[in-house]
Amino acid sequence: MAVLASVSCCIENATATGLVLPMQTPDNIKQSFMPGHLRTYIWEGGTVPLQIPDPDYQGEGEAPMINNQDPDAGQEWCFAYGEAEWLRGVTFDDALNQTRRIILGIPDEGDVNYEVDCQ
Repeated sequence: MAVLASVSCCIENATATGLVLPMQTPDNIKQSFMPGHLRTYIWEGGTVPLQIPDPDYQGEGEAPMINNQDPDAGQEWCFAYGEAEWLRGVTFDDALNQTRRIILGIPDEGDVNYEVDCQ
């Protein structure tokens, strides 16, 4: 139990307790310390917009809004964020904002889509 408490509570204290955690490979942590016990939570992200910025706009300033052709436009969207993401160093806001940009059709390079069914 002390190892699990160190992993879930105080990663910074790992060195002080002599526990070395391979933070660059969180799957090793999952397999070694918490097999099958990392939780994922479903969060409400918002509503898929009815209009989005025109992705083909080449002018200056903000792109004009166009009708969103996504069949889910106007529907709620959700995203998954949990302990595995936290262990990888992904913050809640990172997951939310990356997914939001993808849904809006304006992703940044490297964005990951955490969208899931709202269930």
